[in-house]
Amino acid sequence: MNCMKNLFHQIWHKKYFENNKLGAFREIIGHNDIKKILNNAILSKKPVHILLVGPPGSAKTMFLLGISRLFKASVFLVGSNTTKAGLVNRLFYARPKFVLIDELEKMNHTDQVSLLHLMETGIISETKVNKTKEIWNQNRIILHIRKEL
Repeated sequence: MNCMKNLFHQIWHKKYFENNKLGAFREIIGHNDIKKILNNAILSKKPVHILLVGPPGSAKTMFLLGISRLFKASVFLVGSNTTKAGLVNRLFYARPKFVLIDELEKMNHTDQVSLLHLMETGIISETKVNKTKEIWNQNRIILHIRKEL
């Protein structure tokens, strides 16, 4: 029974994904290797974190926006406007499946530490005056860094 259930789940997931989710990247011409990697990461049962690096105009933001549009359980952030406190707060309340950060290089390096901790452990924690809260989350984190020529 379990074997049939797993098989059904795999077939349904594949058909659903092929018919509905690939539309996220239809507007992006080329980059088929990146599309395949992102598709596999999205379907993965375990968290897969991806770093998109490239020069301006190489569709990095378009990939992030495509995922954001199709998955309501996602959070799209811009690195220059994101702080550690804001990031942790947003993750606590939204509990997204996908964390999409555009232009990560513009985020303060000390603020990036909480993101690295989340990627390594899957734990989001926050300590305030005599109060600590912590959750475990299986996010998939996709980051974009602009590489200057």
